[in-house]
Amino acid sequence: MYDAASDSLVVAVRDPDRVLVLDPRTLQQRLSVDLPGKVQHLQTSAQGGTVLVPVETANKIFEVDLTDGDLRARPTYSVTRTTVPAPRTVTCWSTTSSAVHSRSCSVVW
Repeated sequence: MYDAASDSLVVAVRDPDRVLVLDPRTLQQRLSVDLPGKVQHLQTSAQGGTVLVPVETANKIFEVDLTDGDLRARPTYSVTRTTVPAPRTVTCWSTTSSAVHSRSCSVVW
């Protein structure tokens, strides 16, 4: 994915599990950030310059700073597999810019 704030191309790779930050024009590696498990998707933060990385095998969400590679765990909440009431509101939206397509959902119980 492309982050305009840092002018970086960001990809998740496996073996070893990590995030690579690349120069979008030359594809030269700027940073390599090791992760504690497999990544299935990435999401840039609203302000840009960081990427959110859900590492499902570690049951954690990390925030990676695209300028220095700082890796910070974000608080997560676990729900056991049980019956829960249906949400009152589910709102989903898609956005498309020149380089990024994003889809998000908001759930309210």
